[in-house]
Amino acid sequence: MKIKTYEKFAESLVSTHQTPGAIVALTNGYEQGFGYRDRENQLPVTTDTVFGIGSITKVMTCIAILQLQEAGKLSIDDLVQTYVPELTFTGSRKSRSII
Repeated sequence: MKIKTYEKFAESLVSTHQTPGAIVALTNGYEQGFGYRDRENQLPVTTDTVFGIGSITKVMTCIAILQLQEAGKLSIDDLVQTYVPELTFTGSRKSRSII
């Protein structure tokens, strides 16, 4: 896909989904901001814009853990200490399991 075509596509997604702003980075070195980091003051998203990602890291961590389980590299029934022995918890055994 040509860059200009891709940029039009990305801009249409931002508009259609009413996303204030987004940044796209591809493995070929392409980076581009779309929309605004501050809509009220019309400040555009740049490659230096920092986004707060909230709780999305929990979802990504769960996906990674489940992929590792599918690959047979761990089990969600394992204790975290199986992989990080220096980590300690207080409380029940259930609070020490991976998921």
